[in-house]
Amino acid sequence: MRAVKRAVRRLWGEYAIAPRKRAVAEDIRRALGLARAPVLTPSGSRGHDGIYLVSDAGKTFGVLRLLNPALQRKAKSSAMPFVSLPPEERIAHERAAYARGHAAGLTPEPLWSAQDALLCAYLPVKPLHARLLARPEEAWDLVLAASRALRGLHALGIVHADASLANTLADDALSRLAFVDFEYAPAAHITPAGARLYDYLRMLESTWKFIPADRRGDCAAWLDFMKDAVTPDMTRADLDALLPALERISAQPFFARLRAMLAG
Repeated sequence: MRAVKRAVRRLWGEYAIAPRKRAVAEDIRRALGLARAPVLTPSGSRGHDGIYLVSDAGKTFGVLRLLNPALQRKAKSSAMPFVSLPPEERIAHERAAYARGHAAGLTPEPLWSAQDALLCAYLPVKPLHARLLARPEEAWDLVLAASRALRGLHALGIVHADASLANTLADDALSRLAFVDFEYAPAAHITPAGARLYDYLRMLESTWKFIPADRRGDCAAWLDFMKDAVTPDMTRADLDALLPALERISAQPFFARLRAMLAG
């Protein structure tokens, strides 16, 4: 029944946003100098937002995030270390992340935006979550690769606030990784160092339930990475402030080792 309700909700959302979709397609045509309005094909959703593959003459060249006022976002607990930004701020926040990250190959390139829409370049790579589902035995390798890429993102002054393998795109060789969906921001009570620490822990938290039970103890390489990635200001971050969003991993035996590492 829940799946049916979600499907009906999405259909209603598509119907309600149809006039705006047509206007956005025409705006993109003019901005990019296309001969015709591009085709917008639904490709999932993110809360209030519709996600569309954007194509011209049968070739996909972009991904569009379009805010949809007809869809409601479930409120998150105020204790969480992240917040959902207001609609217009969400678009500006994501565009800023893409503008800084794409030169380093860590995000798509922003191509066009409006107050309620953001078009970025299409990347011919896939979410790592799909690879995780196909090959769960690779879970720690995927988390480690994504964590290393997160470190590069942090070096650019960008935090994700919703880091996961679903929001990490990569090629088959894991030689190119890029992050998408910057729709959240650190909560006001989280320091910049705490936000970086949360990115690493959120990446593992969101993967944990997919790691085979007999592989969950294989965390040595990830802990070694964390030992190297943790900066002095991260050791002073309030780890307890992150725990409301880390229920899966905070009860695991290795978490005590991580806490000891942070305590120095």
